[in-house]
Amino acid sequence: MAPLFDVLGPPHPLRRGFLRVLVLATAFLDDLRYTSEMARAWIRCRGILLGNGEYAGCAYGALELRAMTGPCDCPVCYGSGFEGIVPTWLPHCDFGDPDCGGFLVGILNGDDAEIGCNDCLAILKTVPAAELQRTFDEMELTLDFASEQCPHCKAVNVFTGFSQMMAYTCCQCGRAVKVER
Repeated sequence: MAPLFDVLGPPHPLRRGFLRVLVLATAFLDDLRYTSEMARAWIRCRGILLGNGEYAGCAYGALELRAMTGPCDCPVCYGSGFEGIVPTWLPHCDFGDPDCGGFLVGILNGDDAEIGCNDCLAILKTVPAAELQRTFDEMELTLDFASEQCPHCKAVNVFTGFSQMMAYTCCQCGRAVKVER
C-alpha cells in the first residue's frame, strides 16, 4: 500500500506540516504512540449515515478532494477526511510551542473533545465536545488574520495567523487563487 503522502501529494505550500494530520491518522503508521487515553482509530469519512445502514459518501474520505480544500462542508469530517476529526489552520507555534510547525486539530469522542497538534502529538487541553468550536473561535480571535475575496465565487476567505496572502485555495469553491497586488 502506498503511503498516504504519495497519494495526496506534497504538503500545503502556505504552512509546513498540515498534511501530517493525514499521515498520523493512517493505519500503516501504527508504530507511533498517540499519548491520549481517548485516542481511537481514525476512520476515513464515509459521510452521513443513512437510515438503511448505508452511508451517503464523502469526497474527502474517498480521497476525491484533498483535505481542507473545497467547501469543507461534510458534517462528519469537516473537510479533514476522517470521522470525528475537526481540522483547523490554527498553528501550534502560536499556542504553546514556538518551534512546532503543526496545526491544532479537534478529536471528538462522545461528550469530550481533545485539542491537540497534528505534528508533535501534544495534547493542549480537553473540552466538552459542545464547546470545541467556541474554544477554537476564541483561540482564533487572538491571532493576526488576513482576508481575501475570491475572484471566482466572491466568497470572503479568512486566514488566521497570516497578515497577507499571496495565494490560497478558496474555502467555498475550492479553486486556486493567486492574489494580485
